[in-house]
Amino acid sequence: MLTRDELIDAIGAIDADLVEDFVRTDERLKKKKGRRISPLMRAVALAACFALILASVPIMARLWREGPTPEPPMPEEPTPKPPKEVPVFENPLYTATELAELLAGDELKDNAVATNAYTTEEVPSAEYLRIFPVSAEDYVTLYESHTYKQSLDQGEFSSFADRIAPKLSDALGTAFPSYSIDRDEGADGSPYLLIRQETDQYRISLTHRETWNSVSIFSKVHTIDLDGAPVQVDQRMSDEDILESLTDIKEKLFDIFGVRFADAMVSREYDSYSEHGVTWLAVYFYNQEDDPLHAYSYSPRSSYIALEFDNFMNYRDDVVSDTILSDVDIRYVQMREGDRSQFEPMSKAKRISLADAEALLYNGYVIGGHVCPLCMAMQTPVEFSGYDFVGFTYRTGYDKENDRTVAIPFYTFYKRIGTGKNGNAIYAKTNVPAIEVTGFEEYVESQRKDHKTVETEPYP
Repeated sequence: MLTRDELIDAIGAIDADLVEDFVRTDERLKKKKGRRISPLMRAVALAACFALILASVPIMARLWREGPTPEPPMPEEPTPKPPKEVPVFENPLYTATELAELLAGDELKDNAVATNAYTTEEVPSAEYLRIFPVSAEDYVTLYESHTYKQSLDQGEFSSFADRIAPKLSDALGTAFPSYSIDRDEGADGSPYLLIRQETDQYRISLTHRETWNSVSIFSKVHTIDLDGAPVQVDQRMSDEDILESLTDIKEKLFDIFGVRFADAMVSREYDSYSEHGVTWLAVYFYNQEDDPLHAYSYSPRSSYIALEFDNFMNYRDDVVSDTILSDVDIRYVQMREGDRSQFEPMSKAKRISLADAEALLYNGYVIGGHVCPLCMAMQTPVEFSGYDFVGFTYRTGYDKENDRTVAIPFYTFYKRIGTGKNGNAIYAKTNVPAIEVTGFEEYVESQRKDHKTVETEPYP
């Protein structure tokens, strides 16, 4: 059906065509010899034109009164989901005792300014320290994560395996025979499903747990080839160059596992005595938007692909290298909840100033980041005044009362305490809560009777 605007256009077009046709006919007839146009014919033609015009007047008048046909409404864009409202707290959320219990570490110690609650990092130079920038926000976010467990689903696991197995078999150049699904339990008693495949070169396992599916490929010959291309990196390269060198391998992995990730990171570990550079190097492909804590993380908490290169002398004649690393395991983890972030904002709390954090540091009110109080007690106390670097991080702990994992922001302080036998710098690293915590003095006093000083040799 024509709209009003289209009808007006059509009437106008008909009227013009008739008049123009009349004029052309008149001119044509004039040119014919020996013929004259009778006055009657002229009158009839003109009358027909005027009749059509007069007939259109009422229609055009009505359309003029009603106005133009309104445009059809544009489809509305979906309204974005509003950000989650989180409470903002001005007062302290935790006491020192509660925080220590939450993080499962009896690590708050008073050692007359020094502390033995620290971990160490050994690096060739300070640029290899993984220091995350200090937050500039007046109020920092605390996060929570509930474990999104799902029932085991053998059909889902079979589909996962059927999708990946053929391409993985082709890329590795090895047969992937029909498989059986076994059921087992983890150390914590949680059930899982497992597919095992073993060849002369590889051990392959596919796992289906309550929270994720995974594929792990372990090499028996210290190397993995995908379609004939070796999976390897040169540890002498920068992180950016390593990622660039893996472009083709990355695309092969995306094809095998049927995923694509937008982001990547390189993580390196060193010790104080290896003469072969890194002891471990990992490359992760992931989507940083899936994890709000990605800016303070050494590895992804969402779905990812990992290439994990082992360069540690685990046994005599183990394969290590100063340059090219090829002893690699490949791992793909798919969260069963899809892109749902493991951590979501829980609350906001006022960030204490760096000066206030330093005051806590110098009084030994720190949380070192280790889970073993005995190991902490055996370390030589370190006095952190004149520290070298400060960064920011999140530490996680389990909140039993609310059945959730929480992530708490901390200042991280680094101080060089020695040099390893291989020349690597040794840094002590400890953490001070970035939010106000009460009861440090009471907690330390309650721990004094149980705290024993252990004599240890100082760092070289």
